Amino acid sequence: MATLGEALFEAKVKYHQARRTLRWLRDRHRFARTRATEEQLAEFPVVAFRHASTLIRDPARAEQDLQHGKVRNLRLAAARLDRLLIRPGEILSFWFTVGAPTRRRGFEDGLELRNRQLLPSVGGGLCQMTNLLYWMALHLDLEIVEHHRHTYDLFPDHERRLPFASGATVLYNYRDLQLRNNLAQPLALRVEVGAEELEGRFLVREPLGFSVEIVETDHGFFRREGRTWRTNRLWRRVRDAGGTVVREGLVARNLCEVLYEVSEEVPEGEAAL
Repeated sequence: MATLGEALFEAKVKYHQARRTLRWLRDRHRFARTRATEEQLAEFPVVAFRHASTLIRDPARAEQDLQHGKVRNLRLAAARLDRLLIRPGEILSFWFTVGAPTRRRGFEDGLELRNRQLLPSVGGGLCQMTNLLYWMALHLDLEIVEHHRHTYDLFPDHERRLPFASGATVLYNYRDLQLRNNLAQPLALRVEVGAEELEGRFLVREPLGFSVEIVETDHGFFRREGRTWRTNRLWRRVRDAGGTVVREGLVARNLCEVLYEVSEEVPEGEAAL
């Protein structure tokens, strides 16, 4: 039986889902909806940025049935996202493109974080896709229209490839990931779920003429009132074709509660955000 807090949260989510659906009807023209043909993809010979993430980072800790469900969910999402064309000014909306993660559409149970616990949920695990899209968008210097950070650090850094808290969490369709193509040329998105990795690529017609580096600073752990917290800052540094820094700005100040035992000694303190 749901608690009062859970019932209120569900009501809040349903309210915002209804509002989001109405906005979609009003703003459909703003979103990328065209998928490229094979002939059109031939017009995008340049890989602007590529990234891959491991599907199961720690097999010893994985719940196999739920991991299988996560991979199935990622494949269904990839089928909707792959070959998406994002023209200049258009917005890639994750949920507008992927749609509702329901059993009727083939989605299965995967892990979802709720009330500080990882629990089975239909469509669970799709955050791995939004993590990938967000990381790639940062490296193309795209405008981040909507982004929600994870509020908890779930696992130790086993085979972590990216800085802490550089991902994006989503919840249909209340919390979305939206990225605007502010470049002077269209983008073509390719995503693929392989045997061991989720891989994404943004393709363009012409080289971008700049590169982006994501830099982490002020990383650390601290304890407060019996809980462990983790903090950092992420910066986006843009260089021109000659390697000169032309712009640098703060991407995020992160503060997350840690839900695992930290092996190192953690001081008492506060985050200097």
